[in-house]
Amino acid sequence: MLALCCALPLAGQTPYLERKITVSFENETPEEALKKISRVGGFVFSYNPNILEDRKTLNYQFSDRSVREILDEIFQGKIQYKTRGKYVILIKAPNETSKSEPSIVTGYVVDESTGERLKDVSIYDPVTLTSTITDSYGYFEIKINRPPSEIILAVNRENYADTVVAVPDDQRLLNIPIRVNKERLAVLADSVNQKLKRFWQRQERWINNINVRNVDDTFERTFQASFVPYVGTNGKMSAHVTNHYSLNVLGGYAYGVKKAELGGLFNLVRRDVNGVQIAGIWNGVGGGVHGVQMAGVFNTNNGPSKAAQFAGVMNLNADDSRGLAVGGVMNIAAGDVAPVQIAGVFNVAAARVDGMQLAGVFNIAGKEVRGTQIAGVFNVAPTVRGAQIGLLNIADSVRGTPIGLLSIVGKGYHKIELSADEIFYNNIAFRSGVRHFYTILHVGAKPSTYRDDFTIWTFGYGIGSSSKLTRWLYLDLDLTSNQIVHGNSIEALQLLNKVYLGLDFQVAKKFSINMGVTLNGLIIESDYDNYPSLFTDYQPNIFLDRSLGRNHDLWMWTGAKVGLRFL
Repeated sequence: MLALCCALPLAGQTPYLERKITVSFENETPEEALKKISRVGGFVFSYNPNILEDRKTLNYQFSDRSVREILDEIFQGKIQYKTRGKYVILIKAPNETSKSEPSIVTGYVVDESTGERLKDVSIYDPVTLTSTITDSYGYFEIKINRPPSEIILAVNRENYADTVVAVPDDQRLLNIPIRVNKERLAVLADSVNQKLKRFWQRQERWINNINVRNVDDTFERTFQASFVPYVGTNGKMSAHVTNHYSLNVLGGYAYGVKKAELGGLFNLVRRDVNGVQIAGIWNGVGGGVHGVQMAGVFNTNNGPSKAAQFAGVMNLNADDSRGLAVGGVMNIAAGDVAPVQIAGVFNVAAARVDGMQLAGVFNIAGKEVRGTQIAGVFNVAPTVRGAQIGLLNIADSVRGTPIGLLSIVGKGYHKIELSADEIFYNNIAFRSGVRHFYTILHVGAKPSTYRDDFTIWTFGYGIGSSSKLTRWLYLDLDLTSNQIVHGNSIEALQLLNKVYLGLDFQVAKKFSINMGVTLNGLIIESDYDNYPSLFTDYQPNIFLDRSLGRNHDLWMWTGAKVGLRFL
Protein backbone atom coordinates (compact mmCIF):
# COMPACT_ATOMS: atom_id res chain seq x y z
CA MET A 1 0.00 0.00 0.00
CA LEU A 2 2.85 2.35 0.85
CA ALA A 3 4.57 1.59 -2.46
CA LEU A 4 1.40 2.40 -4.36
CA CYS A 5 1.02 5.72 -2.56
CA CYS A 6 4.60 6.64 -3.23
CA ALA A 7 4.15 5.77 -6.88
CA LEU A 8 1.41 8.34 -7.49
CA PRO A 9 2.96 11.10 -9.59
CA LEU A 10 2.36 14.74 -8.79
CA ALA A 11 1.20 17.12 -11.47
CA GLY A 12 4.16 18.52 -13.42
CA GLN A 13 6.55 15.69 -12.43
CA THR A 14 8.85 14.07 -15.00
CA PRO A 15 7.14 11.12 -16.78
CA TYR A 16 8.13 7.75 -15.31
CA LEU A 17 10.05 6.56 -18.38
CA GLU A 18 12.01 9.84 -18.58
CA ARG A 19 13.04 9.89 -14.92
CA LYS A 20 16.80 9.65 -14.55
CA ILE A 21 17.96 7.29 -11.82
CA THR A 22 21.13 5.69 -10.56
CA VAL A 23 20.92 1.92 -9.93
CA SER A 24 23.12 -1.20 -10.11
CA PHE A 25 22.51 -4.94 -10.32
CA GLU A 26 24.85 -7.76 -9.33
CA ASN A 27 23.77 -11.30 -10.26
CA GLU A 28 20.12 -10.32 -9.92
CA THR A 29 17.13 -11.75 -11.77
CA PRO A 30 15.05 -9.52 -14.07
CA GLU A 31 12.23 -9.58 -11.51
CA GLU A 32 14.56 -8.42 -8.74
CA ALA A 33 15.94 -5.70 -11.04
CA LEU A 34 12.45 -4.45 -11.82
CA LYS A 35 11.62 -4.22 -8.12
CA LYS A 36 14.74 -2.13 -7.54
CA ILE A 37 13.99 0.18 -10.49
CA SER A 38 10.41 0.56 -9.26
CA ARG A 39 11.56 1.47 -5.77
CA VAL A 40 14.18 4.00 -6.94
CA GLY A 41 11.99 5.50 -9.64
CA GLY A 42 8.89 5.82 -7.49
CA PHE A 43 6.36 3.95 -9.64
CA VAL A 44 4.90 0.46 -10.12
CA PHE A 45 5.56 -2.08 -12.90
CA SER A 46 2.70 -4.13 -14.33
CA TYR A 47 3.58 -7.25 -16.38
CA ASN A 48 3.03 -10.94 -16.91
CA PRO A 49 5.94 -12.80 -15.22
CA ASN A 50 6.02 -15.27 -18.15
CA ILE A 51 7.61 -12.64 -20.40
CA LEU A 52 10.76 -12.56 -18.22
CA GLU A 53 13.70 -14.92 -18.55
CA ASP A 54 13.99 -16.19 -14.97
CA ARG A 55 17.31 -17.98 -15.52
CA LYS A 56 19.01 -14.87 -16.74
CA THR A 57 21.08 -12.86 -14.25
CA LEU A 58 21.84 -9.18 -14.63
CA ASN A 59 25.05 -7.29 -13.89
CA TYR A 60 24.75 -3.59 -14.71
CA GLN A 61 25.63 -0.20 -13.31
CA PHE A 62 23.57 2.79 -14.47
CA SER A 63 24.30 6.37 -13.43
CA ASP A 64 21.85 9.17 -14.14
CA ARG A 65 20.13 7.27 -16.96
CA SER A 66 16.47 7.43 -17.93
CA VAL A 67 14.23 4.49 -17.02
CA ARG A 68 13.52 4.02 -20.72
CA GLU A 69 17.22 3.62 -21.53
CA ILE A 70 17.77 1.22 -18.63
CA LEU A 71 14.88 -1.02 -19.69
CA ASP A 72 16.11 -1.01 -23.29
CA GLU A 73 19.60 -2.03 -22.15
CA ILE A 74 18.36 -4.80 -19.86
CA PHE A 75 15.88 -6.37 -22.25
CA GLN A 76 17.73 -5.65 -25.50
CA GLY A 77 14.58 -4.47 -27.23
CA LYS A 78 12.66 -7.69 -26.48
CA ILE A 79 10.23 -5.94 -24.13
CA GLN A 80 8.03 -3.01 -24.99
CA TYR A 81 6.77 -0.57 -22.35
CA LYS A 82 4.27 2.21 -21.94
CA THR A 83 2.77 4.17 -19.06
CA ARG A 84 -0.81 4.27 -17.90
CA GLY A 85 -1.73 6.18 -14.78
CA LYS A 86 0.62 5.12 -12.00
CA TYR A 87 1.92 2.06 -13.84
CA VAL A 88 4.66 1.25 -16.31
CA ILE A 89 3.28 -1.68 -18.34
CA LEU A 90 5.66 -4.25 -19.88
CA ILE A 91 4.67 -6.46 -22.82
CA LYS A 92 6.65 -8.87 -24.98
CA ALA A 93 7.84 -7.42 -28.28
CA PRO A 94 7.04 -9.32 -31.51
CA ASN A 95 9.80 -11.74 -32.54
CA GLU A 96 9.91 -10.51 -36.13
CA THR A 97 8.12 -7.71 -37.89
CA SER A 98 6.51 -8.65 -41.13
CA LYS A 99 6.94 -6.10 -43.87
CA SER A 100 3.18 -6.07 -44.25
CA GLU A 101 2.80 -5.03 -40.61
CA PRO A 102 3.55 -1.57 -39.19
CA SER A 103 7.04 -0.94 -37.85
CA ILE A 104 7.50 1.20 -34.73
CA VAL A 105 10.78 3.07 -34.31
CA THR A 106 11.64 4.90 -31.07
CA GLY A 107 14.57 6.95 -29.84
CA TYR A 108 16.03 10.23 -28.71
CA VAL A 109 17.50 13.14 -30.67
CA VAL A 110 20.41 14.93 -29.02
CA ASP A 111 22.71 17.86 -29.72
CA GLU A 112 25.99 16.34 -30.92
CA SER A 113 28.23 18.80 -29.06
CA THR A 114 26.33 19.23 -25.76
CA GLY A 115 24.39 15.96 -25.41
CA GLU A 116 21.23 17.97 -24.73
CA ARG A 117 18.04 16.20 -25.77
CA LEU A 118 16.20 18.33 -28.30
CA LYS A 119 12.48 18.95 -28.47
CA ASP A 120 10.50 19.92 -31.57
CA VAL A 121 12.69 17.92 -33.96
CA SER A 122 10.94 16.68 -37.09
CA ILE A 123 11.44 13.03 -37.99
CA TYR A 124 9.90 11.57 -41.12
CA ASP A 125 10.08 8.64 -43.51
CA PRO A 126 10.78 10.02 -47.01
CA VAL A 127 9.07 7.00 -48.62
CA THR A 128 5.72 7.02 -46.83
CA LEU A 129 5.93 10.66 -45.59
CA THR A 130 4.93 9.47 -42.10
CA SER A 131 6.22 12.01 -39.60
CA THR A 132 6.46 12.84 -35.91
CA ILE A 133 8.04 15.45 -33.59
CA THR A 134 10.18 14.87 -30.50
CA ASP A 135 8.60 15.71 -27.16
CA SER A 136 9.98 17.91 -24.37
CA TYR A 137 12.49 15.16 -23.49
CA GLY A 138 13.76 14.64 -27.03
CA TYR A 139 11.89 11.33 -27.35
CA PHE A 140 10.05 10.22 -30.48
CA GLU A 141 7.99 7.27 -31.59
CA ILE A 142 7.07 6.81 -35.24
CA LYS A 143 4.81 4.13 -36.69
CA ILE A 144 5.52 3.29 -40.32
CA ASN A 145 2.88 1.33 -42.22
CA ARG A 146 4.13 -1.07 -44.88
CA PRO A 147 7.78 -0.29 -44.16
CA PRO A 148 10.39 -0.74 -46.91
CA SER A 149 13.09 -3.38 -46.60
CA GLU A 150 15.40 -0.74 -45.12
CA ILE A 151 13.89 2.10 -43.10
CA ILE A 152 15.57 5.46 -43.59
CA LEU A 153 14.55 8.39 -41.37
CA ALA A 154 15.17 12.06 -42.10
CA VAL A 155 15.86 14.22 -39.03
CA ASN A 156 15.48 18.01 -39.33
CA ARG A 157 15.54 20.93 -36.92
CA GLU A 158 15.91 24.66 -37.45
CA ASN A 159 19.57 25.79 -37.35
CA TYR A 160 20.78 22.15 -37.35
CA ALA A 161 22.25 20.20 -40.23
CA ASP A 162 19.82 17.86 -41.98
CA THR A 163 20.51 14.27 -40.91
CA VAL A 164 19.59 10.88 -42.41
CA VAL A 165 19.53 7.72 -40.27
CA ALA A 166 19.31 4.08 -41.32
CA VAL A 167 17.28 2.12 -38.74
CA PRO A 168 19.00 -1.17 -37.72
CA ASP A 169 17.10 -4.43 -38.04
CA ASP A 170 16.86 -5.02 -34.27
CA GLN A 171 15.08 -1.63 -33.94
CA ARG A 172 16.55 -0.86 -30.53
CA LEU A 173 16.01 2.53 -28.90
CA LEU A 174 17.86 4.94 -31.19
CA ASN A 175 20.10 7.76 -30.01
CA ILE A 176 20.44 10.21 -32.92
CA PRO A 177 23.02 13.02 -32.62
CA ILE A 178 22.61 16.10 -34.83
CA ARG A 179 24.95 19.05 -35.12
CA VAL A 180 24.41 22.79 -35.34
CA ASN A 181 24.66 24.08 -38.89
CA LYS A 182 27.05 26.99 -38.47
CA GLU A 183 26.76 27.86 -42.15
CA ARG A 184 22.98 28.34 -42.09
CA LEU A 185 22.17 31.81 -43.42
CA ALA A 186 20.26 34.01 -41.00
CA VAL A 187 20.56 37.57 -42.33
CA LEU A 188 18.34 39.23 -44.86
CA ALA A 189 21.17 39.80 -47.30
CA ASP A 190 22.02 36.11 -47.60
CA SER A 191 18.35 35.15 -47.61
CA VAL A 192 17.58 37.47 -50.51
CA ASN A 193 20.70 36.31 -52.34
CA GLN A 194 19.77 32.65 -52.05
CA LYS A 195 16.21 33.31 -53.18
CA LEU A 196 17.45 35.21 -56.21
CA LYS A 197 19.87 32.42 -57.10
CA ARG A 198 17.02 29.92 -57.00
CA PHE A 199 14.92 32.38 -59.00
CA TRP A 200 17.53 32.55 -61.74
CA GLN A 201 17.82 28.78 -61.82
CA ARG A 202 14.08 28.59 -62.44
CA GLN A 203 14.33 31.22 -65.18
CA GLU A 204 17.11 29.30 -66.92
CA ARG A 205 15.00 26.15 -66.87
CA TRP A 206 12.08 28.14 -68.26
CA ILE A 207 13.98 29.55 -71.25
CA ASN A 208 16.62 26.87 -71.39
CA ASN A 209 17.96 24.75 -74.24
CA ILE A 210 20.52 21.98 -74.24
CA ASN A 211 23.34 24.41 -75.08
CA VAL A 212 23.13 26.12 -71.70
CA ARG A 213 24.02 22.83 -70.03
CA ASN A 214 26.60 21.64 -72.58
CA VAL A 215 28.50 24.76 -73.73
CA ASP A 216 30.88 26.74 -71.53
CA ASP A 217 32.26 29.03 -74.25
CA THR A 218 31.07 32.65 -74.49
CA PHE A 219 31.01 34.97 -77.52
CA GLU A 220 30.74 38.67 -78.26
CA ARG A 221 28.63 40.44 -80.91
CA THR A 222 28.17 44.11 -81.78
CA PHE A 223 24.41 43.90 -82.31
CA GLN A 224 21.59 41.43 -81.87
CA ALA A 225 17.82 41.55 -82.39
CA SER A 226 15.30 39.03 -81.11
CA PHE A 227 11.54 38.59 -80.93
CA VAL A 228 11.57 36.32 -77.86
CA PRO A 229 14.45 34.38 -76.25
CA TYR A 230 16.26 32.17 -78.79
CA VAL A 231 14.25 33.58 -81.69
CA GLY A 232 16.66 36.16 -83.07
CA THR A 233 19.99 36.79 -84.73
CA ASN A 234 21.94 34.88 -82.09
CA GLY A 235 19.59 31.89 -82.29
CA LYS A 236 19.97 29.08 -79.79
CA MET A 237 23.37 30.44 -78.67
CA SER A 238 21.99 33.76 -77.36
CA ALA A 239 22.53 32.70 -73.73
CA HIS A 240 26.29 32.57 -74.45
CA VAL A 241 26.64 35.94 -76.22
CA THR A 242 27.58 39.32 -74.78
CA ASN A 243 26.07 42.04 -76.96
CA HIS A 244 27.21 45.64 -77.33
CA TYR A 245 23.72 46.65 -78.49
CA SER A 246 20.61 44.54 -78.05
CA LEU A 247 17.00 45.01 -79.27
CA ASN A 248 14.28 42.68 -77.99
CA VAL A 249 10.80 43.10 -79.49
CA LEU A 250 9.04 41.23 -76.66
CA GLY A 251 11.94 39.86 -74.65
CA GLY A 252 15.45 38.54 -74.92
CA TYR A 253 18.02 36.42 -73.13
CA ALA A 254 21.76 37.12 -73.27
CA TYR A 255 24.98 36.38 -71.47
CA GLY A 256 25.84 40.07 -71.02
CA VAL A 257 25.34 43.62 -72.29
CA LYS A 258 28.18 46.10 -72.83
CA LYS A 259 26.49 49.31 -74.01
CA ALA A 260 22.70 49.33 -74.41
CA GLU A 261 19.66 47.04 -74.41
CA LEU A 262 16.01 47.79 -75.15
CA GLY A 263 13.15 45.35 -74.56
CA GLY A 264 9.44 45.77 -75.30
CA LEU A 265 8.47 43.65 -72.26
CA PHE A 266 11.56 42.21 -70.60
CA ASN A 267 15.32 41.80 -70.75
CA LEU A 268 17.07 38.85 -69.09
CA VAL A 269 20.86 38.81 -68.75
CA ARG A 270 22.77 35.94 -67.17
CA ARG A 271 25.78 37.98 -66.07
CA ASP A 272 26.63 41.73 -66.12
CA VAL A 273 25.15 44.81 -67.76
CA ASN A 274 27.37 47.80 -68.54
CA GLY A 275 25.50 50.75 -70.00
CA VAL A 276 21.76 51.35 -70.43
CA GLN A 277 19.01 48.75 -70.05
CA ILE A 278 15.36 49.70 -70.66
CA ALA A 279 12.32 47.41 -70.53
CA GLY A 280 8.57 47.89 -70.63
CA ILE A 281 8.04 45.58 -67.64
CA TRP A 282 11.14 43.94 -66.22
CA ASN A 283 14.93 43.95 -66.32
CA GLY A 284 16.46 40.86 -64.74
CA VAL A 285 20.23 40.60 -64.33
CA GLY A 286 22.05 37.63 -62.82
CA GLY A 287 25.21 39.65 -62.20
CA GLY A 288 25.89 43.33 -61.57
CA VAL A 289 24.78 46.52 -63.32
CA HIS A 290 26.97 49.52 -64.17
CA GLY A 291 25.02 52.33 -65.79
CA VAL A 292 21.28 52.95 -65.98
CA GLN A 293 18.32 50.57 -65.55
CA MET A 294 14.76 51.60 -66.36
CA ALA A 295 11.69 49.37 -66.17
CA GLY A 296 7.98 49.95 -66.16
CA VAL A 297 7.50 47.51 -63.28
CA PHE A 298 10.71 46.26 -61.66
CA ASN A 299 14.46 45.67 -61.87
CA THR A 300 16.19 42.70 -60.23
CA ASN A 301 19.94 42.22 -59.94
CA ASN A 302 21.80 39.36 -58.33
CA GLY A 303 25.12 41.22 -58.16
CA PRO A 304 26.30 44.68 -57.12
CA SER A 305 24.57 47.63 -58.78
CA LYS A 306 26.53 50.76 -59.66
CA ALA A 307 23.69 52.25 -61.61
CA ALA A 308 20.79 54.62 -61.58
CA GLN A 309 17.72 52.40 -61.29
CA PHE A 310 14.22 53.57 -62.12
CA ALA A 311 11.22 51.25 -61.73
CA GLY A 312 7.50 51.78 -61.63
CA VAL A 313 7.18 49.33 -58.74
CA MET A 314 10.41 47.89 -57.35
CA ASN A 315 14.19 47.68 -57.52
CA LEU A 316 15.66 44.55 -55.94
CA ASN A 317 19.42 44.05 -55.50
CA ALA A 318 20.90 40.95 -53.89
CA ASP A 319 24.21 42.75 -53.40
CA ASP A 320 25.44 46.31 -52.90
CA SER A 321 23.53 49.20 -54.46
CA ARG A 322 25.96 52.00 -55.31
CA GLY A 323 23.76 54.36 -57.27
CA LEU A 324 20.43 56.13 -57.34
CA ALA A 325 17.51 53.70 -56.85
CA VAL A 326 14.04 55.12 -57.53
CA GLY A 327 11.07 52.78 -57.10
CA GLY A 328 7.41 53.70 -57.32
CA VAL A 329 6.66 51.32 -54.46
CA MET A 330 9.84 49.89 -52.96
CA ASN A 331 13.60 49.39 -53.11
CA ILE A 332 15.28 46.38 -51.51
CA ALA A 333 19.05 45.90 -51.31
CA ALA A 334 20.62 42.92 -49.61
CA GLY A 335 24.00 44.65 -49.40
CA ASP A 336 25.23 48.17 -48.70
CA VAL A 337 23.40 51.18 -50.13
CA ALA A 338 24.99 54.37 -51.44
CA PRO A 339 24.09 57.07 -52.07
CA VAL A 340 20.27 57.25 -52.43
CA GLN A 341 17.17 55.03 -52.20
CA ILE A 342 13.87 56.72 -53.08
CA ALA A 343 10.56 54.86 -52.93
CA GLY A 344 6.90 55.72 -52.82
CA VAL A 345 6.25 53.21 -50.02
CA PHE A 346 9.40 51.74 -48.46
CA ASN A 347 13.14 51.12 -48.70
CA VAL A 348 15.01 48.18 -47.19
CA ALA A 349 18.80 47.90 -46.97
CA ALA A 350 19.98 44.71 -45.31
CA ALA A 351 23.44 46.16 -44.71
CA ARG A 352 24.88 49.66 -44.35
CA VAL A 353 23.47 52.88 -45.82
CA ASP A 354 25.97 55.54 -46.89
CA GLY A 355 23.73 58.34 -48.04
CA MET A 356 19.95 58.75 -47.97
CA GLN A 357 16.83 56.63 -47.72
CA LEU A 358 13.69 58.54 -48.68
CA ALA A 359 10.29 56.77 -48.54
CA GLY A 360 6.64 57.63 -48.32
CA VAL A 361 5.98 55.14 -45.51
CA PHE A 362 9.10 53.58 -43.97
CA ASN A 363 12.84 52.90 -44.24
CA ILE A 364 14.72 49.97 -42.73
CA ALA A 365 18.49 49.55 -42.55
CA GLY A 366 20.01 46.29 -41.32
CA LYS A 367 23.27 47.90 -40.25
CA GLU A 368 24.66 51.39 -39.77
CA VAL A 369 23.19 54.46 -41.45
CA ARG A 370 25.74 57.11 -42.34
CA GLY A 371 23.51 59.83 -43.67
CA THR A 372 19.77 60.43 -43.45
CA GLN A 373 16.58 58.40 -43.27
CA ILE A 374 13.41 60.30 -44.18
CA ALA A 375 10.03 58.57 -44.08
CA GLY A 376 6.40 59.56 -43.83
CA VAL A 377 5.77 57.10 -40.99
CA PHE A 378 8.85 55.42 -39.48
CA ASN A 379 12.57 54.75 -39.78
CA VAL A 380 14.48 51.81 -38.31
CA ALA A 381 18.25 51.31 -38.06
CA PRO A 382 20.66 49.76 -35.52
CA THR A 383 23.09 52.68 -35.59
CA VAL A 384 22.67 56.14 -37.07
CA ARG A 385 25.43 58.63 -37.80
CA GLY A 386 23.32 61.42 -39.17
CA ALA A 387 19.60 62.04 -38.98
CA GLN A 388 16.29 60.21 -38.87
CA ILE A 389 13.20 62.17 -39.86
CA GLY A 390 9.78 60.54 -39.49
CA LEU A 391 6.76 60.24 -37.24
CA LEU A 392 8.50 57.35 -35.45
CA ASN A 393 12.25 56.79 -35.38
CA ILE A 394 13.80 53.64 -33.89
CA ALA A 395 17.51 53.02 -33.41
CA ASP A 396 19.85 51.35 -30.95
CA SER A 397 22.26 54.26 -30.95
CA VAL A 398 22.37 57.65 -32.70
CA ARG A 399 25.30 59.98 -33.30
CA GLY A 400 23.23 62.71 -34.81
CA THR A 401 19.61 63.81 -34.49
CA PRO A 402 16.34 61.89 -34.69
CA ILE A 403 13.45 64.22 -35.55
CA GLY A 404 9.85 63.07 -35.26
CA LEU A 405 6.75 62.72 -33.16
CA LEU A 406 8.48 59.95 -31.19
CA SER A 407 12.09 58.79 -31.32
CA ILE A 408 13.15 55.65 -29.47
CA VAL A 409 16.91 55.20 -29.10
CA GLY A 410 18.03 52.14 -27.14
CA LYS A 411 21.27 53.72 -25.96
CA GLY A 412 19.84 57.24 -25.99
CA TYR A 413 17.73 59.43 -23.74
CA HIS A 414 14.42 58.14 -22.37
CA LYS A 415 12.78 59.41 -19.19
CA ILE A 416 9.40 59.21 -17.51
CA GLU A 417 8.73 62.50 -15.72
CA LEU A 418 6.22 63.19 -12.93
CA SER A 419 5.86 66.93 -12.37
CA ALA A 420 3.74 69.81 -11.07
CA ASP A 421 3.43 73.42 -12.17
CA GLU A 422 1.32 76.43 -11.19
CA ILE A 423 -1.76 75.14 -13.10
CA PHE A 424 -1.57 71.35 -13.29
CA TYR A 425 -0.32 69.60 -10.18
CA ASN A 426 -0.45 66.14 -11.76
CA ASN A 427 1.64 65.72 -14.93
CA ILE A 428 3.29 62.75 -16.59
CA ALA A 429 5.56 63.01 -19.62
CA PHE A 430 7.63 60.62 -21.73
CA ARG A 431 10.87 62.17 -22.98
CA SER A 432 12.66 60.16 -25.65
CA GLY A 433 15.44 60.58 -28.21
CA VAL A 434 18.99 61.76 -27.55
CA ARG A 435 20.09 64.29 -24.95
CA HIS A 436 20.74 67.09 -27.39
CA PHE A 437 17.31 66.62 -29.06
CA TYR A 438 14.38 64.70 -27.62
CA THR A 439 10.61 64.67 -27.98
CA ILE A 440 8.10 65.06 -25.17
CA LEU A 441 4.65 63.46 -24.94
CA HIS A 442 2.73 65.08 -22.09
CA VAL A 443 -0.54 64.60 -20.19
CA GLY A 444 -1.64 66.59 -17.11
CA ALA A 445 -4.67 67.28 -14.91
CA LYS A 446 -5.96 69.50 -12.08
CA PRO A 447 -6.63 67.30 -9.01
CA SER A 448 -9.09 69.86 -7.62
CA THR A 449 -11.47 69.05 -10.52
CA TYR A 450 -11.41 65.24 -10.18
CA ARG A 451 -14.70 65.29 -8.26
CA ASP A 452 -16.34 67.90 -10.48
CA ASP A 453 -18.66 67.09 -13.34
CA PHE A 454 -15.86 67.91 -15.77
CA THR A 455 -12.18 67.32 -15.08
CA ILE A 456 -9.79 69.94 -16.41
CA TRP A 457 -6.88 68.19 -18.11
CA THR A 458 -4.32 68.77 -20.83
CA PHE A 459 -2.35 66.89 -23.47
CA GLY A 460 0.39 67.93 -25.81
CA TYR A 461 3.77 67.56 -27.41
CA GLY A 462 7.14 69.19 -27.24
CA ILE A 463 10.83 69.08 -27.99
CA GLY A 464 13.84 69.70 -25.83
CA SER A 465 17.57 69.64 -25.35
CA SER A 466 19.69 68.80 -22.31
CA SER A 467 23.27 69.97 -21.86
CA LYS A 468 25.71 68.41 -19.40
CA LEU A 469 27.13 70.87 -16.86
CA THR A 470 28.82 68.43 -14.48
CA ARG A 471 28.82 64.66 -13.98
CA TRP A 472 25.51 64.90 -12.11
CA LEU A 473 23.96 68.17 -13.29
CA TYR A 474 22.23 69.02 -16.60
CA LEU A 475 20.65 72.17 -18.03
CA ASP A 476 17.32 71.56 -19.82
CA LEU A 477 15.58 73.72 -22.41
CA ASP A 478 12.08 72.51 -23.43
CA LEU A 479 9.42 73.88 -25.77
CA THR A 480 5.94 72.37 -25.32
CA SER A 481 2.45 73.05 -26.58
CA ASN A 482 -0.64 71.64 -24.83
CA GLN A 483 -4.38 71.84 -25.46
CA ILE A 484 -6.44 72.36 -22.28
CA VAL A 485 -9.61 70.28 -22.20
CA HIS A 486 -12.73 70.75 -20.08
CA GLY A 487 -14.35 67.30 -19.73
CA ASN A 488 -14.44 65.08 -22.80
CA SER A 489 -14.75 67.60 -25.63
CA ILE A 490 -12.68 70.37 -27.15
CA GLU A 491 -15.08 73.24 -27.80
CA ALA A 492 -12.54 75.97 -28.39
CA LEU A 493 -8.83 76.58 -28.74
CA GLN A 494 -7.07 76.88 -25.38
CA LEU A 495 -3.43 76.28 -26.24
CA LEU A 496 -0.84 76.54 -23.48
CA ASN A 497 2.68 77.03 -24.83
CA LYS A 498 5.69 76.82 -22.50
CA VAL A 499 9.37 77.57 -22.63
CA TYR A 500 11.06 75.72 -19.76
CA LEU A 501 14.60 76.37 -18.51
CA GLY A 502 15.68 74.22 -15.59
CA LEU A 503 18.24 72.03 -13.89
CA ASP A 504 18.21 68.23 -13.71
CA PHE A 505 20.01 66.80 -10.67
CA GLN A 506 21.07 63.16 -11.30
CA VAL A 507 20.61 61.67 -7.81
CA ALA A 508 21.08 58.04 -8.91
CA LYS A 509 21.66 56.18 -12.18
CA LYS A 510 17.96 56.05 -13.08
CA PHE A 511 16.54 58.76 -10.87
CA SER A 512 16.81 62.56 -10.97
CA ILE A 513 15.11 65.67 -9.59
CA ASN A 514 14.40 68.59 -11.87
CA MET A 515 13.18 72.13 -11.29
CA GLY A 516 13.09 75.35 -13.26
CA VAL A 517 11.20 78.39 -14.50
CA THR A 518 8.72 78.68 -17.35
CA LEU A 519 7.57 81.36 -19.74
CA ASN A 520 3.92 80.69 -20.57
CA GLY A 521 1.80 81.86 -23.48
CA LEU A 522 -1.89 80.92 -23.51
CA ILE A 523 -3.75 81.38 -26.79
CA ILE A 524 -7.54 81.40 -26.52
CA GLU A 525 -10.55 82.29 -28.66
CA SER A 526 -11.80 85.67 -27.45
CA ASP A 527 -15.44 85.09 -28.44
CA TYR A 528 -15.75 81.91 -26.35
CA ASP A 529 -16.92 82.64 -22.79
CA ASN A 530 -17.13 79.16 -21.23
CA TYR A 531 -13.45 78.68 -20.35
CA PRO A 532 -12.95 77.17 -16.85
CA SER A 533 -10.82 78.91 -14.24
CA LEU A 534 -7.24 77.66 -14.53
CA PHE A 535 -5.59 79.09 -11.43
CA THR A 536 -6.60 77.63 -8.06
CA ASP A 537 -4.04 78.31 -5.34
CA TYR A 538 -1.84 80.77 -7.17
CA GLN A 539 -2.70 83.71 -9.40
CA PRO A 540 0.29 84.60 -11.58
CA ASN A 541 1.04 88.04 -12.86
CA ILE A 542 -0.31 88.28 -16.43
CA PHE A 543 2.23 90.70 -17.84
CA LEU A 544 0.87 90.55 -21.38
CA ASP A 545 -2.75 90.44 -22.54
CA ARG A 546 -2.89 91.10 -26.26
CA SER A 547 -5.24 90.45 -29.15
CA LEU A 548 -3.78 88.39 -31.99
CA GLY A 549 -6.62 89.29 -34.37
CA ARG A 550 -9.25 86.95 -35.80
CA ASN A 551 -10.82 86.43 -32.36
CA HIS A 552 -7.68 85.15 -30.64
CA ASP A 553 -6.02 86.53 -27.50
CA LEU A 554 -2.63 85.87 -25.94
CA TRP A 555 -1.94 85.82 -22.19
CA MET A 556 1.65 85.57 -20.93
CA TRP A 557 3.09 84.99 -17.48
CA THR A 558 6.05 83.37 -15.75
CA GLY A 559 5.79 80.19 -13.73
CA ALA A 560 7.74 77.24 -12.42
CA LYS A 561 7.90 73.46 -12.60
CA VAL A 562 9.33 70.77 -10.31
CA GLY A 563 9.48 67.06 -11.05
CA LEU A 564 10.99 63.62 -10.69
CA ARG A 565 12.44 61.57 -13.57
CA PHE A 566 12.94 57.83 -13.84
CA LEU A 567 14.78 55.47 -16.24
